[in-house]
Amino acid sequence: MNQPLARSVHSEPAPARPAGNLRAHLAMLLFILVISTTFPVGEAISPALDPRALTFLRFLLATFVFAGIVAARGEWRMPSPAQAARATWVGSLLAFYFVAMFEGLRYTTAINTGALFALVPAMTAAIAWLLLRQTMTRLQLACLAIAGLGALVVLYGDNIAALLNLSLGYGERMFLLGCVAFAAYSPFVRKLHRSEPLMLFTLWVLMGGAAMLFLFGLPAILSADWAKVPWTVYGGIVYLAVLPTALTFYLAKYATVRLPSGQVMAYTYLLPAFVVMEKMVIGDGTPSLTVFAGVAITALATFILQWSTRGSAKGQRLSSVAK
Repeated sequence: MNQPLARSVHSEPAPARPAGNLRAHLAMLLFILVISTTFPVGEAISPALDPRALTFLRFLLATFVFAGIVAARGEWRMPSPAQAARATWVGSLLAFYFVAMFEGLRYTTAINTGALFALVPAMTAAIAWLLLRQTMTRLQLACLAIAGLGALVVLYGDNIAALLNLSLGYGERMFLLGCVAFAAYSPFVRKLHRSEPLMLFTLWVLMGGAAMLFLFGLPAILSADWAKVPWTVYGGIVYLAVLPTALTFYLAKYATVRLPSGQVMAYTYLLPAFVVMEKMVIGDGTPSLTVFAGVAITALATFILQWSTRGSAKGQRLSSVAK
């Protein structure tokens, strides 16, 4: 889960720390790499279980992971009813995203979902404006448009008729709904998170999401033949519960206090490229030239944001020295 990244997208630029910048950039590259693996892994394991049962098990395991971390830090406490309600709402958004992702991956590819995920920053910007009246720079808006163009090229290639009709398959439509929920996650965290330690609030979010999944997914959970689920599927669920949850929390937190928000946001657009490379590494075929073209267009947004933000940060440092 990439809560720290999502929260940083619309925040003020972080103070420049040149000594730690390289490590921060490496942390964000590892962050996006780990997040990108959720799509091929999800594509591999989604047919084995109902998405609600699969997501419930992931949330349950992630809750235990975070509970151990919070207890070790001495931050555990039970939420008040108001805190529980806020965390449950945020957790429900996250739970819906993962259910939609696993459901969508039953009918579409990891590459298509990875391309659609590049639209999340644009959705987040729209929801943040409606909910918090937060705005973006013209350059950020331009990069959102570039990323959107790249996603369309990946999805439609040379199928002009489908592009003009914006025709999406069931899997893409389902995942797109999940992306809307995920895009709403960041603004609602900013609006509903109070003075609680972020790690503790994240634990409450996981607990609330698991509770809602249990409530609405109980028939699927009870009807699942858990004994016949392949061990590789359980391995995939454990992987998703641990690395893309706990590790990415620390990676994004490390980077967001050392890099300007524009540079952090820029790494999101590399995700489709990572997904394509991972699919090739595991021997799942070579994508078409149009897919490569779309991925390249999306990645272009990363380099534009990195270049422009780096120049801005350098100017701010020179200005500070002059003063």
